[in-house]
Amino acid sequence: MGKHNSLYHFDENNVQDITKDQCHQFNYDELDEGHIEDFDPCEMERLGELLREVLTWLTMGDLNSARYKDTVLRKVIAMCWVMRPELFGGMALADIAEKKGVKMHRQSLSKQAINFSKKFNIKGRGQRKKHECN
Repeated sequence: MGKHNSLYHFDENNVQDITKDQCHQFNYDELDEGHIEDFDPCEMERLGELLREVLTWLTMGDLNSARYKDTVLRKVIAMCWVMRPELFGGMALADIAEKKGVKMHRQSLSKQAINFSKKFNIKGRGQRKKHECN
């Protein structure tokens, strides 16, 4: 990743380099001009509810625990790996767990990926078993 395309400063113009056509290019000009024909306010409400559920799941735990930050970190990495594994260059969770900036037990990272998948019924490409929709 270059200077203007890091995990902190994501350059949407270079998104194809990472996602290889898996990402939809959003037309911001259309939004600014008010030309979104299929906009459904109920969809935004549902997306808001989903986002609240994801944020609740990410931050659940005991804030007074000395390991709280580790739990949140595991959940964030696991969620991103399930939904966007290309952000990690296609690495397995075991490889991510060993990286200098992460250094955690791969089993705990894997457990959080499984928990996220079950909770939100999302199967990542690196996961074996597909969860059935209700």
